[in-house]
Amino acid sequence: MRGWCRRIASELVSFSQNNKIMLYNNQKNIRGAALCRALFVIALMFGGAADSWALDPRKALTQYVHDVWTTTEGLPQDEVSAIVQDSIGYIWFGTQEGLVRFDGVNFTVFDSRNTEAFRTSFIHGLFADSRGNLWIGASGLLRYRAGKFDFFGKDNGLWPNADVKRFSEDAAGNLWLGYSTGTEKDSIHGLVKFKDEQGQIFTTKDGLSANPVKATISDKQGNLWIATANGLNLLRDGKFTHYTTADGLSDNFISTVYVDRAGNLWVGTGNGLNRFKDGQFTQFTTKQGLSNNYIRSLLEDRDGILWVGTENGLSRMVAGKIETVKGIEELENDGILALLEDKEGSLWIGTDGSGLHRLRDGKFTVFGPPEGLLGAAVYAIFEAPDGRMLIGTNPGGLSVLSDGRVETYSVADDPFSNRVRMIAQDKSGVFWLGTRNGIIRFEDGRFKDGQFKDGRYQAHFFGAAMTQVFGRSFYEARDQTLWFGTDAGLKQVVGGKIVPHPQFDAYRTKTIVDILEDRSGRIWIGMNHGTGYFQGNVYTVYPTAPLSVSNVQDIHEDDDGVLWFATWGRGLMRLKGDKLTTYTSKDGLFDDTQWAVLDDGVGNLWMGSNRGLFRVAKQELDDFAEGRSNRIHSVVYGEADGLRKSETNQGKPSALRARDGRLWFSTTAGAVVIDPKNIRTNPVPPPVVLEKVLVDEQPIAPNIPLVIPPGARSVEFRYAGLSFIQPKRMKYKYKLEGYDTHWIEAETRRSAFYTNLPPGNYEFKVIAANSDDVWNEQGTSFAFRATAPFWQRWWFIGLSLLVIAGAAILFYRWRVSTLEQEKLAQRRYAHRLIESQEQERKRIAAELHDGLGQSLLVIKNRTILGKKLAEDSDKVKAQLDEISSATGQALDEVRSIAYNLRPYHLERLGLQASIEAMIEKVREATGIEINARVALSDEVFANDDDVTFYRVIQECLNNIIKHAEATAVELNIVQTETEVTARIQDNGRGFAITVEKQAGGFGLIGLAERIRMLGGTHAISSEAGKGTAVTINIPRDRE
Repeated sequence: MRGWCRRIASELVSFSQNNKIMLYNNQKNIRGAALCRALFVIALMFGGAADSWALDPRKALTQYVHDVWTTTEGLPQDEVSAIVQDSIGYIWFGTQEGLVRFDGVNFTVFDSRNTEAFRTSFIHGLFADSRGNLWIGASGLLRYRAGKFDFFGKDNGLWPNADVKRFSEDAAGNLWLGYSTGTEKDSIHGLVKFKDEQGQIFTTKDGLSANPVKATISDKQGNLWIATANGLNLLRDGKFTHYTTADGLSDNFISTVYVDRAGNLWVGTGNGLNRFKDGQFTQFTTKQGLSNNYIRSLLEDRDGILWVGTENGLSRMVAGKIETVKGIEELENDGILALLEDKEGSLWIGTDGSGLHRLRDGKFTVFGPPEGLLGAAVYAIFEAPDGRMLIGTNPGGLSVLSDGRVETYSVADDPFSNRVRMIAQDKSGVFWLGTRNGIIRFEDGRFKDGQFKDGRYQAHFFGAAMTQVFGRSFYEARDQTLWFGTDAGLKQVVGGKIVPHPQFDAYRTKTIVDILEDRSGRIWIGMNHGTGYFQGNVYTVYPTAPLSVSNVQDIHEDDDGVLWFATWGRGLMRLKGDKLTTYTSKDGLFDDTQWAVLDDGVGNLWMGSNRGLFRVAKQELDDFAEGRSNRIHSVVYGEADGLRKSETNQGKPSALRARDGRLWFSTTAGAVVIDPKNIRTNPVPPPVVLEKVLVDEQPIAPNIPLVIPPGARSVEFRYAGLSFIQPKRMKYKYKLEGYDTHWIEAETRRSAFYTNLPPGNYEFKVIAANSDDVWNEQGTSFAFRATAPFWQRWWFIGLSLLVIAGAAILFYRWRVSTLEQEKLAQRRYAHRLIESQEQERKRIAAELHDGLGQSLLVIKNRTILGKKLAEDSDKVKAQLDEISSATGQALDEVRSIAYNLRPYHLERLGLQASIEAMIEKVREATGIEINARVALSDEVFANDDDVTFYRVIQECLNNIIKHAEATAVELNIVQTETEVTARIQDNGRGFAITVEKQAGGFGLIGLAERIRMLGGTHAISSEAGKGTAVTINIPRDRE
């Protein structure tokens, strides 16, 4: 039944916290929060969860974990006059330098410099009401709700600049304010009932015994109790009743009032604490144990413990008995102004100048000098058969813990004998202590068989040799022979004397750290270099590294008979049968050095090291050893878990499992104990709040709808889990719905960052787990929308599509027209090419007919005539001359025709000379002044490309002759490694480029076609009346 109730409690806690988060973010139904709190209280009452949360009253005040925050840690000032926890889970503090909100990690300060509603930064009082409002007393009344501060003053029937120091709320939800400013004559004091944002003032005129009101409280019967500077007042049914010393109060100056769960009224005065029960006052003062008689604050925790803050320290009342803090200087000597028990059971304490303090339960209970031990550095812990715990410190001596009491034993004026680093007991009941001054016998509460000599205790039982060894370990053999491991080898007692062990004489220089007999009867010897074992009288050195060369600090046989070896710097070693397995930090072991290893009986191995205590599940160790996994996981404990210092010590035994199952460990700051079957955990799922949203690094209130404007580059979310027990160990997961496909493991990081979010609707979700891995699976969420820039909106996209469609149509039409023009140009070119070929044939035919034909005809006729005149030699000679002349003319005509078909200069003279010859011929034939520069090698073109290039230049010159009407020409032809460049520019009449292209001049078309055949490009620039320039680029290397 109790377990079922606990589960119900957990669910109710989670439901309550989640609803508070929703209220915080969305500013919804406040009465819903009150219902959640009611369910939360019911869960605590019936679920038994309080047992896990509250401060354990069985512990001494010094055994709680004590945390301190001052200006060094971020408080704006060290006087903390008020403390409350709001419905969300934040803890608020009032100081002289502002209101402080704490999330467990960060302090946020609100003061008159950064918050307009504040008239001053001096905070006198704080109160969290049932509706989720936070009320602040600071030169007037302020309310904090949904992220906003409101000021209430004269218009609300209140004194505008008076200090509200105390608040309370009655069953009807009315707020009662206690004003106490200045002197009686100032009239800025009295009692105020604040309802519907209006105040009703009560003073001595209305029946108060005095106007300065120090505190108010409402009891279960609906009565209001008022603390004044002149007695206790009761307001019932509109009438005041006064109580003074005449009625049994210890003083008339009433500083505070409090009603506990049983209905008792507690009245703090300037001269003691009073309990009002059944119409009678019972007084408690320093005589009953209070730290001081001036009572400043009162609080009952969930276990019914009454905490009393006085002008000079902190006290608590447990079952009618008062205890006062001793050993914590600030809580022992300073004024305790405010007390709060938070939702996780920790006690928060505001002091008068020593900062903020907290007491909380740790997982460990510590015994050290504050609890009565002789020294802080504990080295050895031993449990006697009667349950007493013997604790050896260095220095200090021996402390014996029994039934919560500590008895101490030490050797006067001998610090060496008081450095106890080994404790053992033989079968006869004698205790043996290993000290820096040798091995000492302790029996019946006394050090036996010794005396003081030359200022040092001398043990006689084993003779002078006893003082010459540093006892580190102990073993009693089955024949009751005593063995001692020392820093000078293994010793045993023979004939009343301590002598080296005969089978171990070769190792007399070794330090023997541990001796253990296992279940099989082997006696293992752990040394500072290697280990071995006795089987009967035969000693065998363990042969296998790394155990054979390790500095063994502890040997432990677990409940399953497996041997474990703790080493210095070489990790943990496991020996099962003949198989040795080593675990190091590379495998997940927290520390490679262990002083002790201990089986807790519930499935874990615990180890102590210089860096702290840690445990590993034995199943993980077994899986690693058998090859089923390649990693182990260490659970680490330190100061945050209740240790005063994390470092453990090396002694024998430095760790043990007591008969009641609890584990004890020696540390440099006390002996610590933990119950592995009932490790205290925090079952409260942490509330999760979204503290800040930043868009492009500018803060946006997280409790209003957010629309991210177009062009925003980044969005950052800063969140916090409100768990105050080890908040830096909290873990987080977050997810941006609409963007992330899975939860992001943020570990301890408290922010999420996104850049360049596409337009859309999003919801940021974050969940958190406390330091004990209890998750708030609901977490909190924040919805927002990222808007698109105008170019991504539907109207712009539609318009763009129309524009694109129109442009596509226009482009299509233009392309079709272009293709048609290109086809027309190709047809014209083909037609003109055929015409030119026909004209060329016609010209060749005409030239052959009119030129070569006529010359051949003349030759024929002259030959016939020569035959007829054969007898007349002179006439024959004249005819032969005519024949020779006609033949020469025919040859010239043939050469001209052949030259026009293919210039013979190219084969004979090369490209450059041929071009130069052509230029000279044009110059002579036309009279045009040609300024030419030709720089070409004869091998610049391959195959017949030189003819094509020659024709290109020839075509350019022909166009100039035919159309340009030019008088001068600039011609430059040069070659580089990659191309040949020609530029021909005239000073002729020029032309409009577009017109010429439309005309489709055959000269330009032929020119372009030849250049294309060469793989080159050309550009024509011309303007009417300003000549024409043609630039031609031909690549040299082309496929």
